[in-house]
Amino acid sequence: MLGEILQWIKRRKVVVLVLVFSFIVSGLIINVLEFATLPLYFINKKWFRIINTKIVYLHWCVIPWALESWANSTVDAYVDESVPDPQNMINKEHAIITMNHPGDLDWMFGWVVINKCGRLGGTKAIMKDVAKYLPGIGWTFLFMEYPLLKRDWTHDQSCLVKACENLKDYPVNMLLCLFAEGTRFTKEKHRLSMDFARSRGYPVLKHHLFPRTKGFCLLMKHLRQTGGTIPVINV
Repeated sequence: MLGEILQWIKRRKVVVLVLVFSFIVSGLIINVLEFATLPLYFINKKWFRIINTKIVYLHWCVIPWALESWANSTVDAYVDESVPDPQNMINKEHAIITMNHPGDLDWMFGWVVINKCGRLGGTKAIMKDVAKYLPGIGWTFLFMEYPLLKRDWTHDQSCLVKACENLKDYPVNMLLCLFAEGTRFTKEKHRLSMDFARSRGYPVLKHHLFPRTKGFCLLMKHLRQTGGTIPVINV
């Protein structure tokens, strides 16, 4: 009986709107808290970063909860047998996570896995520069020192190098996520990707876009000395 009532509540559009509104408002409250910690950045950057990973988790943990508890979604993670303890491997050091990008919401399911590993607060991603103008989650990208790109290599190269130098001494185990394909998968983009692969004599990928390696190679060059792992997530 109780389960049926909960399902009825979940189907009400007004309830969904209230939840979305609450998420947006709570994001703005988080921004105020983040802004209040800004003077600490110039006094003790280490504690500024530690405190902000805790603050941002209070907001971002809603996404995994919404998928698992509200939408009743299940995320199954399949790991290569050669990795004896993948969760501990991710937890003990910095990591660069490469993902494919089949849709608009795939990153949310990545957050579910990352949250299970206890690393959501320290997660970063390479994002479009325009995202920083979004109140709430976009402003948090600035406080969390996300690398923000403009798809102009002259700008993006210096941005990535600066981000690498800035994040080398990050005090919390950090997950840096990037989409290896560089953009969202569509049929037209896939066709162009296959044409490019054929013209260069590269393998033609059936379910992925041809990866863009320039940024990844730059990251590896500058972050190699920090150690860490490179998990690959395929959605």
